[in-house]
Amino acid sequence: MGMDTLITFECFPFHSPKLPKKEALIKNLDEFLSNYRDALKQYLVSKSIVYVSAIGTKASISRKEIEKNSWLRWVMDLIGMGFMNAKIYPLANKGDKITSALLLDKRESGLYKGITLI
Repeated sequence: MGMDTLITFECFPFHSPKLPKKEALIKNLDEFLSNYRDALKQYLVSKSIVYVSAIGTKASISRKEIEKNSWLRWVMDLIGMGFMNAKIYPLANKGDKITSALLLDKRESGLYKGITLI
């Protein structure tokens, strides 16, 4: 990507795969979490991002499967990723099923907005 710096960030400060009612929580953020999301979103606007995310592999990774995932849609909004412009690059397969991929939105400005799905 031509970058020489790596900054890690937590898109959701209390993230856990077992977080109760996660989908309801991201739809109805309290004031603290709303402020955190808004500040992070503003900070990330001018940055190239590669977000690392786990994804279930019962089905092959596809646009349809990604679009159904409310968490990934929330992350895409947070990092400023354009889903319609993003391309899927398979990274690993199990038979015909894509089990790991990179979803990448490369901007004309040179910025990258990507999500690795592992």
